[in-house]
Amino acid sequence: MAQAGEESGAPRPGEICLACDQPVQGTDLLLIHRGRRVPLHRGACFDAWSRNPDAMFAALQPRGALFQEPEESMSPLRDAWFAFGAYVLLGLIFGAACAYTAVGRGHAPVRWFFAGLAVNAVALAILLARPRADLSNLPAGVPPGLRKVPTTRAGVPCPKCGSLNHPAARRCSSCGAALQPSVAAETARV
Repeated sequence: MAQAGEESGAPRPGEICLACDQPVQGTDLLLIHRGRRVPLHRGACFDAWSRNPDAMFAALQPRGALFQEPEESMSPLRDAWFAFGAYVLLGLIFGAACAYTAVGRGHAPVRWFFAGLAVNAVALAILLARPRADLSNLPAGVPPGLRKVPTTRAGVPCPKCGSLNHPAARRCSSCGAALQPSVAAETARV
């Protein structure tokens, strides 16, 4: 049975008894139940309140209000939906983290996204425990589902004009002088 409320002083003049809808006097009861004032007559009205405070308190609750207290307890099904929603949210977070980590470590990100979606932190722990893929022979050795992310290298000065050029450049971008490339180009010519 719910708590019947705590007595809190005398009611104000003109307040109406919740049990019998008659005005109360200064000598009658004023209870505080769930933070709301409940004026009652002593005797039969208070006894009726004591038998079933929740049913009488429901008369004070506004109908159709935006924020009203639930009249029944939370159902286990509602808790199950909350847990499922939390699992899906964590799955999306860990799926994204796994895919991002997989790209940086040279593994296929789609497979790791779904692993993170299904088993959350376990997939991320397994991915972090795996060795990095050998990406030294890129772009030929790019795993399926990955694309080569070009690396930015330090510029090499032109021997003629001194402006900086990419180390794979064959001609200076400023003066057009021929350059000797020091690395292979990472992009394919079309």
